[in-house]
Amino acid sequence: MSHTLLGSSAASGASLETTTSKSPASSWAREKTLPASNTSPRNLSSNVACKCAGIPWADSASSIPSSQSKTWILSHIDNIDLALRLTRAVCPRVLHPRLSSLSTQRLYLSTHLRHAPFALSVSFVSAVTRVEASTLTCRTFSAVSSASTHIPFSKMDPEAQEVAKKVLAMPEIQKLKEVFDKHGKEIRLVGGVVRDILLGTAPKDYDIATTALPDEAQRFLEEEGIRVIATGLQHGTVTAMLNKIPFEITTLRVDESTDGRWAEVRFTADWQADALRRDLTVNAMSIGMDGTLFDYFGGIDHLRARRVLFVGEAAQRIREDYLRILRYFRFHGRLTRAPDHDLPTLAAITECAPGLTRISGERVWQEMGKILKLPTAAALLETMLKTGVLRHIGLDHVTPALIQAMAQAKKDSEDPITLLTALIPSEESFLRLVGAWHLSNTEKFLGLYIVENRARDMTQELAEDEVIAKIPANAVAELLRYQNKPAFAAHISTWPAPVFPITGKELKAHGVAPGPTMGAVLARLKALWVRSRFTLTAATLLAEHLPTVLAEHTAAASQ
Repeated sequence: MSHTLLGSSAASGASLETTTSKSPASSWAREKTLPASNTSPRNLSSNVACKCAGIPWADSASSIPSSQSKTWILSHIDNIDLALRLTRAVCPRVLHPRLSSLSTQRLYLSTHLRHAPFALSVSFVSAVTRVEASTLTCRTFSAVSSASTHIPFSKMDPEAQEVAKKVLAMPEIQKLKEVFDKHGKEIRLVGGVVRDILLGTAPKDYDIATTALPDEAQRFLEEEGIRVIATGLQHGTVTAMLNKIPFEITTLRVDESTDGRWAEVRFTADWQADALRRDLTVNAMSIGMDGTLFDYFGGIDHLRARRVLFVGEAAQRIREDYLRILRYFRFHGRLTRAPDHDLPTLAAITECAPGLTRISGERVWQEMGKILKLPTAAALLETMLKTGVLRHIGLDHVTPALIQAMAQAKKDSEDPITLLTALIPSEESFLRLVGAWHLSNTEKFLGLYIVENRARDMTQELAEDEVIAKIPANAVAELLRYQNKPAFAAHISTWPAPVFPITGKELKAHGVAPGPTMGAVLARLKALWVRSRFTLTAATLLAEHLPTVLAEHTAAASQ
């Protein structure tokens, strides 16, 4: 089941078949006076570029430095025709293909224009990708050369090479390679494992993609005696268990249709087509079994520069699955410490934020829990507030002041529920979120405990009293961390809570009948024991305090 997006697999490095068309759009380019073909666009002034495109406001751009021309031009592009005309003027040797759909056309442009022999800013490429397919010419240019998409192992950073060697040498990986090689099918490492390798860190999970169909992959593995879990067979994923290590193996796919969360997929053997459907450039790379890195969208450069960008047009990627908005912020927080974001990306997020209401509460909380634990959580939340994201995931009450409260709590706590409560103004607001995000009973208890008690000025003694009152020590410790009292939190986390030395059995032996009286007497004696800071012994309590407590209880009951 093969799908060739560009006429041939980009992995082969082959050129695409070239066709021609005499559409009005293509004839326009021949009629205009274009820059000489040996003129580099980076040397063109905004004025020249705009005049070449026939844009009437060109004169006002004459004072803009060349280095800023693309950004300046973008800010003035307000319709599709201008974007297309400017593209052809500044980049006369680029030939634009007509592909099977508008979405693939946009992906093609945003993917390949940046590799063509001219300088385009990410913002300018974003403008170009808004061109409607019907306005494009039918000509094509050579596919990206294998040199620009296939990075040999020797060209990786030394740290990445070391990690890659260890991963590819794993007996489990070698066994999987052997299994699929035997049937003439290719496998590559994909997703997070590739990202971890390139960052020089040991991978935590192992995702693999293959040209084998799901049922083939399952059969190949089971024939070798490998345990297989049909994790998501309908979506092309099986999990192979080798030496208790799970390896998720997914067939290459293209999206036939999407609804903002789920996709109808079609299996393919085209690696680049599969990469086109992924969310971020840093997640769209793959590593072959010989160590070759396949990078179709500049992901390695973005990773090195700590930049987080969508594959192709951001709005298109988001509309396919609105959860990608939260994933964008999570990966931004993981990969960069800088607060800056790509402005066209933020514009797309702002536009698409209402679609987050389609995402289940469980998935929202999964992502938000991870975001809250990031070092840059406060800065991310501020951006999410400005772009309207928080409003559409149930955090419409969040203010900059509450974000600062979260940042303050974060100095001593990394628990996502503790940090979440800092963003919640009231018990009622928290209970609404419990229902919307389907928080667990444990999470609900901790959150309510903090919200209800955060105004108390907790001391070490009060913390101990809470534990004696059967409040879990971890909950008390989180309340203390919320209040920035880490020393008290450390104490209560390891405090060997003493056990009240009296039970109903001892009271019964001293003539106290079971029932309400016994319960009241036990509670009063325990209060005396706590007040003594747990120094009163059972003998002292029974001999010196029990008679008085019984007398007081009898007197009160008789009134």
